[in-house]
Order: sequence, then C-alpha cells, then structure tokens
Amino acid sequence: MILFSNYPRRVEDYLEYCRRYFTAMQQLGATIFVLHRNKIPAASLNAALYFERFQCLSELGESFGIQIAQENVARCTSASLAFLTQMRDALRKQAHFVLDVKQAVRAGESPMAMLQALGSHVVHVHISDHGEYSDCLPIGKGRFQVNAFLQQLVRVSPDCSVILELYLSGFSDLPVLVSNYTLLQNRIHAAEKGANGDALSVLR
Repeated sequence: MILFSNYPRRVEDYLEYCRRYFTAMQQLGATIFVLHRNKIPAASLNAALYFERFQCLSELGESFGIQIAQENVARCTSASLAFLTQMRDALRKQAHFVLDVKQAVRAGESPMAMLQALGSHVVHVHISDHGEYSDCLPIGKGRFQVNAFLQQLVRVSPDCSVILELYLSGFSDLPVLVSNYTLLQNRIHAAEKGANGDALSVLR
C-alpha cells in the first residue's frame, strides 16, 4: 500500500522507514530482505510502476549490502510465473527472488518450472513437501521431487540458501521438525556431491 502508492511522499516515507530495517539487518548479519506484496490483481497492475518502485528499494538495499528479493505469494501479484519472468526481464541484475514451494503449489504453479525459469535470480528457497493431504508437509511426506529440485538448484544457483518452512499444522512436535531438518541437510549434501562441489546453505 505504501511502496506502490501513487503518492510520492508516502513512498519516500516508506524508503526512509526501510533504512531502519536495513541498519538492523547489517547489525544482525542478515543479507536478504523478503518482499511479499502487493495485492493488486495482475489485470489492473501497472507493472512498470511496480518494477520502478522495486528498483528504488533495491538500490537503497544495495547501499546497505542488502538484496531485496520478491517472494512468490499465492494471494499477491507475485503469484504467477508470468509476472516473475516479466520482472526478471525488466530488472535484470536487480531481480532477486525467494521461491516458496508451497506458495507455488497454492497458486497452481510448478516449483520446478519456476526454478528453471528464474535460475540464478533465485537467492533463497522456502522448501516443504506437498501431496494429496496438504500443500505444506515435511520433506518425504508428499509427492514433491525434492532431490531433483535440489539438484537443479545447485546447478543454477549454487549460492542460494534454503530454509525448511513448515506451518504448525505441518508437523506434530519439535523432534519431527529437527528430524526433517536433518533429512533436508542430507539431501542437500547429496545434491552437492552430484554437482562438482557447488554448495547450498541450509538455514536453521
């Protein structure tokens, strides 16, 4: 509502507010700022304005050593691969993405197709499994081809970081979560071995 506002002063206020976030991120050692919004339907979106405002935020982030990354979110403009590839082509080197597997599934998109299309522009992944019972399951509890996805990720974006992201409804207790984290680590290591030593990082 603020970054994509038609009121320039409001946008300036937002960018000034983000300086506080970026300063805190520097202190914490965080390097990726994840953007979800906006919620304007794609049919009524001014794409050029969207990309212009995203670029402004990216340039500010870069001055702090921060990458601004657009996440694919099913309820937002960024849900579709068509929009994200348009964004990639418009912004080029400043186009960075967070690929959320479950959000892709909720939007009717293929996570693998998203990864193949966005390639090295994917700087962070929120991973989970999915199947007939849920679109957000622990790794190994659904039908998602996790190994193939990770192998492709190592090939196209070896510096990408990966986080296991499950909702509370997706696991029963902490030991299940810890066990699934370890499973994900092992699968990432296996993918790395098949990719000439390129390395991903799995976040706790």
